[in-house]
Amino acid sequence: GKVNEAYQQIAFADKIILNKLDLITTEEAIAVKDQIRAINKYAKVLPAIKGRVRMDELANIRAHDMTNFGDIDREADAMEL
Repeated sequence: GKVNEAYQQIAFADKIILNKLDLITTEEAIAVKDQIRAINKYAKVLPAIKGRVRMDELANIRAHDMTNFGDIDREADAMEL
């Protein structure tokens, strides 16, 4: 079947930059964050305006380091969706 690329990117992300917050209302931002959380409750959501994010949030994130996952059973969590 057809793959939803955006869904997969959110599902497997460690961090998600929620950009252009200056262009939407607080209620819209909350709704988008809720949708992100429904797909991936573990990723850190970073608010941004004009793409500005603290560099220490993006550096040395140790992505794909399985020691960061511990005993999280992502497959079981995926079944709940």
